[in-house]
Amino acid sequence: VVEVIADRSRRGLPEIPVSVNLSRMDFLCCDIFQEIEDLVRSYDIPRRMLHLEVTESALTSREDEIRKTLDRFRSTGYEIWMDDFGSGYSTLNLLKDYTFDVLKLDMEFLRRDTPRSREIITSVIAMDKKLGIRTLAEGVETKEQLAFLGMCGCEKLQGYYIGKPLPLAKALAHCRERGYQVETEAEKQYYGAVERTSFLTETPLFLVDFGETLRILAMNAPGKALTQADGFPEQRQAQDYLDAWAKTEGEKLFAAKRYATAAKREGEFLARMCGKERLLRFRKLASLRGHSLMEVRIEDHTGYLEELSQRARIMTNLLGFYHAILVIDAKGLTIRNLCFSDAQEEAGESVSSLESLIFPADRSRYASFLDPGTLNQRLLEAPQRTLSGVFRTKDSGGEYRWMTHSLLFAAGSDRSKILYLAEFWTRRRQIMQSTRRRKASSANRKERPCGRTFCGIPRSRCSGRIETGDFSAQAAPSWTITAMRI
Repeated sequence: VVEVIADRSRRGLPEIPVSVNLSRMDFLCCDIFQEIEDLVRSYDIPRRMLHLEVTESALTSREDEIRKTLDRFRSTGYEIWMDDFGSGYSTLNLLKDYTFDVLKLDMEFLRRDTPRSREIITSVIAMDKKLGIRTLAEGVETKEQLAFLGMCGCEKLQGYYIGKPLPLAKALAHCRERGYQVETEAEKQYYGAVERTSFLTETPLFLVDFGETLRILAMNAPGKALTQADGFPEQRQAQDYLDAWAKTEGEKLFAAKRYATAAKREGEFLARMCGKERLLRFRKLASLRGHSLMEVRIEDHTGYLEELSQRARIMTNLLGFYHAILVIDAKGLTIRNLCFSDAQEEAGESVSSLESLIFPADRSRYASFLDPGTLNQRLLEAPQRTLSGVFRTKDSGGEYRWMTHSLLFAAGSDRSKILYLAEFWTRRRQIMQSTRRRKASSANRKERPCGRTFCGIPRSRCSGRIETGDFSAQAAPSWTITAMRI
């Protein structure tokens, strides 16, 4: 085995890791670790190319030497696989006492293909994912078994449906005939990221490769039920629909994906698919050569639409007061525009990019105003922790107009986020005049305003939150928001 691996390496052929079975006697009759280590060093092959399989029967004797030897193998870089998982009586105890990289499900689970055995298989795979262990199912002999294991999230398969035991050359020829390709180490890491995704959920879940196109790699049982209800009994038919849909909606989805990737967070996208509004939530599992492996869930969008509608109403009202509403990440010094929903934002733009919007003669003052080296300290020392400055700033039409720029810590952010507000100077004067009139009219009241900058709301009524009911499209505003929970 080691000679074949070394020979392929010398000829520059793709790496193919090989699993080697170790018996109980191998551990007891020699120093099996040193024997294998000497061969690996002699032929100069990576340790990751050898996967060492041990059976439950080899471990139940509980010899301390076996446990120590397996620990040495794993700490040195070899993968340890447990063969015939579930065939004995002490399987779960072994998981408590030993650490494995892969569990090979005993083929009897599939041979006795009953609803109960399928429930057990599904639960074992879900348990493995929680433990950070990959699962290999033995004895796959039918297309139906292959489809079932795919919907369970099983990462590896073995059985006659895929191929019978053959010499290496014939096995490779068989793979080429079936269209199978040998994974590179990078591809192994990329597709192996699926081990972190549990398919045991009632939510339709899909694994999708985001490259130049969208490619469905796998789906869970609720995902399969959803595509069938949409009229696509086979995954290939669902893929054909996705290809056609992506031609019209794909760019919006890819923009949402780029934002989620840049912001290192879960993305969301409200899409119309098969005549229905669907909320797609997705997160990146891995990336490779311009491709991203994404976990996509299709969730109920009722609450999301209500939240989106409320957010849109709030932003529409706020834009009546402010030319721009931004959030500055005080650590990364990047900006985020709150006037756009999460699915449409572009993240990661530098704070320094704002200077291009300022009139050249005002840029020196503006640089001092936004100086990142002193910004946090100046905010802490400023009256009511608010900094303001007036600068000529480009409006949406490209003309320079006087605007007031205000900075303050975002509520609930522990000073890690800074709210940036820009408003036309004429609007600011109107607000201040209206605020003074309102304060004068309530001068005889015993109740005092809450104390926030430009806030004329009595202390008992001011919650510190933005409420759409406090704005009126017909009347001039009487106060300005200076705190927002992000």
